[in-house]
Amino acid sequence: MIKNKTTIYIFLIFLSFNVKAQNKIFNVIDSITNLPISKASVLSKISKDGSITNNDGNVKINTSHINDTLVISCVGYETKKIDLINFGKADLDTIKMVPSILLLNEVKINWIDLKKKFADLLKNYGKFYFTSPILYNCTYKENVKINDSLARLIQVQLKWYDKSYGLDFSQQFDVQNKISLINIDYSKILNLNNAVYKAQSYIENPDLFKLLHLNFYPLFINEANQINIKSIDNYQYFNRVTFSSPIIEHDSTVMFIKDGVIDFDNITGAIIGLDFNNVYNRQIKILKSVKEPQIDYTSEVKSQHIKLTFKKYNKEKWVISSFKSDIVVELKIPTKSYNSTDKISQEFLITNIEENVKIPKKEQIDLKKPFYLNFPTNKNLDTKILLTKEEEDFIKKKN
Repeated sequence: MIKNKTTIYIFLIFLSFNVKAQNKIFNVIDSITNLPISKASVLSKISKDGSITNNDGNVKINTSHINDTLVISCVGYETKKIDLINFGKADLDTIKMVPSILLLNEVKINWIDLKKKFADLLKNYGKFYFTSPILYNCTYKENVKINDSLARLIQVQLKWYDKSYGLDFSQQFDVQNKISLINIDYSKILNLNNAVYKAQSYIENPDLFKLLHLNFYPLFINEANQINIKSIDNYQYFNRVTFSSPIIEHDSTVMFIKDGVIDFDNITGAIIGLDFNNVYNRQIKILKSVKEPQIDYTSEVKSQHIKLTFKKYNKEKWVISSFKSDIVVELKIPTKSYNSTDKISQEFLITNIEENVKIPKKEQIDLKKPFYLNFPTNKNLDTKILLTKEEEDFIKKKN
């Protein structure tokens, strides 16, 4: 069985740098559907400034270096390069991204042994992925909705030291991982005036850091009772496998991976993208609390969407590029006649990588307490990653 399984897994990702003068807003859309593309990475080659698109496909970038070149990338699309000197004078420019080419003339593979693929991956893990100590500069974003209303919104710049990008199951997670806070873009928690709110709204950090490491995911595949391959599509640079699978415990389906997607590099066979839609079927009794006395309640995890992507580092091995988790949980507290549906989103986006650098102990945040409690309130609207209207209204709203 999967060891250390928990009901709630969670975490993602965003990219941001300090805002400078001469910023331009532009919109990134799909060239075929004209729909906005969210979470597209936008980096300048010279200044190393960067950001990502919000849910409306909008992004704000410093354009003061007219000789610079923007590199726009997103999983499932061809990477695009644009010289800033060619930017128009309009306040909002539209950039169309071309979907990755599906090679219809290639010989189709109708079946693949995913368990064997993951076994081979673990066998050659150090060959495919950078596993030496590494320091990631990253943007972390978290939002919590209770009954479809925003209750917490956080975006911060972090340094994440990882002793090895290979989860060590024999070590405590906070021995392998260290985090320091660089800057708070914004941080707001709505005062709901009820004692259960903080108890229901966070995910344990050990589970978060498990999901950030690729070698945790073979546990999902190994526990799968029957893997149904739905399609294998050959793209120009990767092969995409779409599958579904139940996970059964004691003759009962506790989880179902629905339309899971794994992208394999078509040269090395390394996993470069993973997208799982997990539907849960279990009810767990949890005792959790922050500041308040422990409250006895049940939580039923309805679903979780996990997305993990990778990029080449120094043209050799792969490193994590982004991570996102969206989870839906139904909570019940019989003693208080309280019911709610919580939607929790956590994201990480890697913006820069450094080797041979550690985080001094005095700068490390406390990973023993809920992640969000390390970030004081800061209601800032002038952020590099544009807020959606819903987020902006939430920041402005008085408690």
